[in-house]
Amino acid sequence: MSELDKLNDIINIKVAGSRQAQLRFVECKSVQWDDRGHRTMTAVGLTDDTKYLEVMLGFGYTDIKPKQGSVCLIGVVEGQEALTFLINAEEVELVEVKADKIEYNDKANDSGLAIVPELRRQLDTMTKRIDSIISAIKGGIPVAQDGGTALQKSIVAALDTITDKEDFSNIENKQIKH
Repeated sequence: MSELDKLNDIINIKVAGSRQAQLRFVECKSVQWDDRGHRTMTAVGLTDDTKYLEVMLGFGYTDIKPKQGSVCLIGVVEGQEALTFLINAEEVELVEVKADKIEYNDKANDSGLAIVPELRRQLDTMTKRIDSIISAIKGGIPVAQDGGTALQKSIVAALDTITDKEDFSNIENKQIKH
């Protein structure tokens, strides 16, 4: 390697070191969000009023749609103010995640997210079974002189006091998509 090549390598290392990623706090002024994947925002720097156009809101697997007016943290790639991406936002309208599998870890509450259509199917099945049991008891014909008539009457009377019927109409959170 010649002395000129060594000098060139040293200069390239120094230049690359000065082009490291930088962070900026900005205010989201507008968001461009469509279903074809064009997801960017226009923002203005909080400290210097620099205008940032076409700030990327994700790289495909996770896209974040900040609320207009919210404070955001953006990254500037290799010192190029025109190449910026959203890191985080104070307030968001939507977070879209595309993955084959998403694990929700909430060990403190030991909970998870239900698959609402399946939950509705299972609850409808349970409701039909309960209604069938009630109908069978109310419509059953006891055998004479076995004491079944008195038992059936007491059960039917107790069932008639149950006036609350399941209502699963408000079980689904429309904000969560499966």
